[in-house]
Amino acid sequence: MNNSETLSKSEMQILSKVKSTISELLSGLEVSNVSTQYRIGKHKVDMIIDVRGGSLKKKIVCEIKSVGEPRFIAQAILQLRNFIFSIENSYPVFIAPYISDAGKKLCIQNGVGYIDLTGNVYLRFDSVFIERSGKDIVRMEKRTLRSIFSPKSTRIVRALLIEPKRKWTLKELAEVCQVSIGQAYKVSSALQDKGYLLRDGDKLLKVEKSGDLLDALANNYDFSKNKIFTYFTYEKNPKKFMEKIGLVSRQIEQNYGLSLLSGASLVAPFVRFTDIHFYITGEPDEWVKKLELAPVEFGGTVHLIQPYDEGVLYGIQTIEGLKVVSDIQLYIDLYKYPARGREQAEFLKKERIKL
Repeated sequence: MNNSETLSKSEMQILSKVKSTISELLSGLEVSNVSTQYRIGKHKVDMIIDVRGGSLKKKIVCEIKSVGEPRFIAQAILQLRNFIFSIENSYPVFIAPYISDAGKKLCIQNGVGYIDLTGNVYLRFDSVFIERSGKDIVRMEKRTLRSIFSPKSTRIVRALLIEPKRKWTLKELAEVCQVSIGQAYKVSSALQDKGYLLRDGDKLLKVEKSGDLLDALANNYDFSKNKIFTYFTYEKNPKKFMEKIGLVSRQIEQNYGLSLLSGASLVAPFVRFTDIHFYITGEPDEWVKKLELAPVEFGGTVHLIQPYDEGVLYGIQTIEGLKVVSDIQLYIDLYKYPARGREQAEFLKKERIKL
C-alpha cells in the first residue's frame, strides 16, 4: 500500500491478476475467501486471502508493490508486521510483478512469504510449505542487471566500490564517472532498489552491502568485450618487461594499466605468472614497435588490451613505479580468468579490498 492508503493503477492491476490466478498460485490449499483493501483502524490491507488445508486455517495478509526489489520489500515488511499483530492467525506475504533473488532472500530472512506474477511462490507456516519458481526468472533478472552493469553504468559501480566509505552527491558521481546526471540518477536508483545504495537525509549516496555488489559486478562482467592483441617478446624477465612498458608509456605519451596476474604480482602476489596483460589507450601499433614485440599465431605471452570502455582505467594506481588498474578492476578481471584467476582474486580481496 502506498502512503495515500490507495492502491496505484499498477498495483490494482497486480491485485486483479493475483485474484484471477490465486487458486493456481496456491495449489494445495483451498481458498475460501478473498478480501481486498481490508480496513484496520486508519489503515487498509491490500488483500487478505483465507485459506484452509484439512483442519488448518490461515489468513494470508498481502502487501502489494509495483517493484519487487529490496528497498520496496523492506517498506512492505514493516507494514506487514503492523498488520499481522492486529489480525489473528495471520501470515504475511509480499506481492509484486517480479521479485529478484535478493528480494526473495530478504522476505525469507524476515519470515515473510512472497508471490509474483511470473509464478514465484514461497509460503511457510504451520505445516504448510510451498515453494515454486517462475518461468521468466532468468530473462527478467538479466534485464534488470543489464541496466546496472552496462559499460557506462559500470563506471558508477566501480567508483562506488573504489571508495566504499565515501558519501557522494549525484553531481559528483556523474562528474567523476563522466556520465550524464540522468545516467547517474538512473543507475543510482536501480542500485537503491536492489539495496546496494543508500541515500541519507542530506540526499548523499553511499554504497551498502559492498561485498555483495562486488560479487554481482564480478559475475556479470565480461572480459571478452575488450579487444586483445597478443604478441611474443624475447625478454624472459617479466618484471624487466613491465618496467619497459612504463618507459615506453612515457616516450609515446600514452596511458596504460597492468592487469590480471601481472598486475596482481605488484599489489598482492599469490600466483606465479608468465603472461603479461596490460590495458592501453590508443592503437597498439606504436606500443608494438617500441616494445619490440613479434606477431605470433599461438603461444604469445604479451597481451595488449583495448578496453571496452575508458572507465576501466579509472582509479589507476602506481606501484613500484608501474601503473596498475584499480584493485576493483583487477578483481573483476581475475575473477573468471582460467589460469588460477579466482584464487588470485580471492587473495586480492582478502589482503587489499576487504569488502
